[in-house]
Amino acid sequence: MEKNLIVLCLDGALAKSAANLLADSLDMYFLDINDSINYNLQVSAIKQKIGIKYLNSQIKGLIKNSCTYENTVINLPFEFFLKPDIQKIVLNSNSIIFHIEIDKQCLQDKKSNINIDKIPKIAFDEYIQLLKNAANVNIEYNGQTMCNLAEQIKESLKNQ
Repeated sequence: MEKNLIVLCLDGALAKSAANLLADSLDMYFLDINDSINYNLQVSAIKQKIGIKYLNSQIKGLIKNSCTYENTVINLPFEFFLKPDIQKIVLNSNSIIFHIEIDKQCLQDKKSNINIDKIPKIAFDEYIQLLKNAANVNIEYNGQTMCNLAEQIKESLKNQ
């Protein structure tokens, strides 16, 4: 496949698992942006010695470069996608964007790594709407297994 598949979700662990399974099932490469950042950039050293502004420019460059790959499923944490310059890069890339929609109750039931009590309802709803609007495909997560979720995403590719 020439296009990349970019997976967005409020729950990073859920997105990473689904994206990894999807890549395996489609015989594509898998790239987790957080892992790539931690591997390629010594985050704490850069932050301390050079500063957050430089670190952010390096992260932006890494994401921009990642979007040029081919045949890759990319897990992009939503907190990066919230930045307008990253949104522009992703939306202008040769990619199909998938949003795995997860509601607040499901996040609580799943004991996600996101402290949703600290996210005001209006902000939560705005995040969901932003991701929905950006995605080519929205997949609802309602507790299905990761294999079933990856299969749902794979099936939706037939319409792209």
